[in-house]
Amino acid sequence: MSTISDNDLQQYLRTKANLGKGTIITRRSRIFIFLRWLEERQKPLITESIEQFFLYLQDEKALTNTSLNTYQQALLSLEKYCLARNICGKFMTGFSRYQEEDPNIIPLTVEEIRLLKQSCLKETTSLVSQVNNDLTLFLIDTGARWEDAQNLRVNSVDIIGRHISYIQLKNKWKRSLLLEDPLLLILRDRIQGKGEEMRVFTNSHHGMIHYPDYYQYLKKLAKRVGITKRVSPHIIRHSYAQNFYDATGDIYLLQNLLGHKSIKSTLRYIRNSQKRMDDAQQRHPHVAENINPRIRIDLLEESLKSHAIEKDEKFDHLKVKEAFNNFILELHRAIKPDFTQF
Repeated sequence: MSTISDNDLQQYLRTKANLGKGTIITRRSRIFIFLRWLEERQKPLITESIEQFFLYLQDEKALTNTSLNTYQQALLSLEKYCLARNICGKFMTGFSRYQEEDPNIIPLTVEEIRLLKQSCLKETTSLVSQVNNDLTLFLIDTGARWEDAQNLRVNSVDIIGRHISYIQLKNKWKRSLLLEDPLLLILRDRIQGKGEEMRVFTNSHHGMIHYPDYYQYLKKLAKRVGITKRVSPHIIRHSYAQNFYDATGDIYLLQNLLGHKSIKSTLRYIRNSQKRMDDAQQRHPHVAENINPRIRIDLLEESLKSHAIEKDEKFDHLKVKEAFNNFILELHRAIKPDFTQF
C-alpha cells in the first residue's frame, strides 16, 4: 500500500507502540512481506485478505504456529498504525493466537553449564575470545536476553553496590540483579575507562558484538566442552530459568528474575517432570505424615545435593562430603523405633 510510509511506520512503532529495537525490526519485516503480498495480488486491506494471507503462510510457506504468531503480532501493530493514521478500519477482529508447539528447546543441565563456565574462565590471549567468554558468563549468571546483554551500558553496572539495573528492550521493564564473583570482577574490568553510555561488551573495533559472530563462537565452545545439545543465548536463558525452578520451585520469584510482565511468559520457560510432581505430592502437608520417613530423608538429600556445594571451590570437598553423610546418617538414626519398619 502506497499510503504506508516506512519511516512513519518505524516512528510509530518506536514512539506509540513503545517496542524494543529487535521487536521493531521483526514486525516491520513481517508487515512489508504482507504488504508486498497484497500488492502482488491486488487485494484490499480487509479481514478476508488477512485470512487468505495466513492460509498462504500455512499451506505454501509451511510456517510453524510460532512463526504464524509473529506475523499475527506484526499485523496487529499494522492495524493500530492504520487506525492512528486514519488509513483504514479494523481488519484483525476475530483472530486468535495460534497454539504453539512445544519448542525445540532442551535446557542445559547444571553440569553442562558448569563446563561452559569453566572453559570461559580459562585465560586466553585472544581479545575476541576473551570478550566472548565474558559475555557468555554474563548470559549464564544473569539469564539476560541477547539484545539486553548486547546493548548493556556502563551506567547499568554498579560495582560498589554489586548490582546491575537496566531497562529491558523487549518489554521496557526494569530488571535488577545481584552480582557475584567472578562476574563482578569481569564487569569491573570491562567498564574501566569507558564512558557512561558506552557498551560493556564490544568487539575489537569497540563496536557492537553481532549475533552471528557470537553464535558461531558459542557453538564451537559447546562442542569443545562436549555438549551435543543445541546451544544459543536463548537456550542459556531457558537453562537459567529451568535450573532455578528445579532448585526452588518458586515460579513467581522466577518471573521477577526473568523480568516477565506476565506469568504466562514464565510458564513457557519451565517443564515439570513426573518425578518432580511425585516429589511435590509427597511433600504436601496433607500426605507427608503418611510417607515412609526414609523417603522423606531421601527427598531432603536430593534437595541438598541440588546445591552442589561439594563442587564449590570455596569449600573443602572432603569435609563437605563428611558433614553431608553424617547429617543424613543422624537423620536415619532419628527415626523413632516404631517407624523403622514403616
